[in-house]
Amino acid sequence: MIFEFLPLRGVVDIEFGADRDAVRNILGTAYTSFKRTPLSVCPLDHFSGLGVFVLYDAQEKVEAFEFDDTGTVMFRGSNLVALTPSLFREIITDSAAEYVEDEEEIISRSLGACGWFPSKSTDQTQTAKSILIFKEGYFE
Repeated sequence: MIFEFLPLRGVVDIEFGADRDAVRNILGTAYTSFKRTPLSVCPLDHFSGLGVFVLYDAQEKVEAFEFDDTGTVMFRGSNLVALTPSLFREIITDSAAEYVEDEEEIISRSLGACGWFPSKSTDQTQTAKSILIFKEGYFE
């Protein structure tokens, strides 16, 4: 399944605020539900066949999507998971979005997107290991 990223809204067909049952009905495929850490407020759903984790808030409403390196999340004609750090930066800045980065991540709060490149400080040809798509205020 190909997902189309909608900045600060979610993905086509599943926007932030959708409830867990609606997500499961829309994706219509096998999933595993679990808490990533003991401090997690609510279990996430992992749709491994689609390469996507769906994260929920305490009310079981979608607050973020995380795509692993087998997922497909499109934005401006590019699969964000398949981009190198420099191409990810280019896509973000072409959208007039500001970003911050550290040794592993490039985050645009104004778009609601984060690329995780665990070896970017030593390998600029590495593609994203995951892409997090999040709602406004997710990191606060």
